Amino acid sequence: MKKSVIFRFDDIHPFMNQKAFDLIMSLSDLCPSSIMLCLIPDNKDKSLILSNLPIPNYWEKLVSLEKKGVIIGLHGLEHKLRISNKSILFVSKQSEYTELAYSVQKKMILKGLSILKSKGLNPKFFAPPAHGFDQNTLKVLKDINFKIISDGFFRNVCIKYDLIWIPVKTWRPSTFFIGSVNTVCIHLNEKNIYSIKNAIFEKLSQKRNIDFQTIIKFKKKYSLLDRITEIIYFILIKVLFLKKKFSKILKDIN
Repeated sequence: MKKSVIFRFDDIHPFMNQKAFDLIMSLSDLCPSSIMLCLIPDNKDKSLILSNLPIPNYWEKLVSLEKKGVIIGLHGLEHKLRISNKSILFVSKQSEYTELAYSVQKKMILKGLSILKSKGLNPKFFAPPAHGFDQNTLKVLKDINFKIISDGFFRNVCIKYDLIWIPVKTWRPSTFFIGSVNTVCIHLNEKNIYSIKNAIFEKLSQKRNIDFQTIIKFKKKYSLLDRITEIIYFILIKVLFLKKKFSKILKDIN
């Protein structure tokens, strides 16, 4: 299988940037089944509120996007992040779920799903904010039969802990990745809309995009190659964090 990508847009909520939402709307006419939208059902993260007014007909537009083939996902409940150093992936020191009791996490996830379904949507995957989750999170997903999670650094789509994992290995469409399938995790803002749009168009012209149902169809059991890929990415992330920390120290000195 050639190297293929699916595009995941994070932090979707009524008060997001209008231009970012418009880009997603336009892409839905080109590659709807290659778009994953991470919806925050009841956003309380003030840093993500980028408009005084909600996007007009926001929920109705999302329903129309889903009818076109765009894949809807649950991205937390309120996106209120806490400091936590015990998430499974070690990508961030923040999380909405990590270290909370099973019963609390279950209530949060079910409430989030309920809100989206009440708006006429059918969420297909779970994407924890800040890549923060623990074993309780995974147990809840398994117990409520919501078994597709968008996260992890696996070589390809795999089955682990009785869940289907769609790997997220890059944050830009043009970045090289290990394996044949990757989710590009995109956080749109005023500064990157143009470059992200061009990079996605390039992937589309090369026919490098893949649809959601196809990657689920080719899922395999977690293997040694997936474990090796995980280790490589963990090392790369640690190096990246150290590099950023060192750059900050040099900047402070100067």
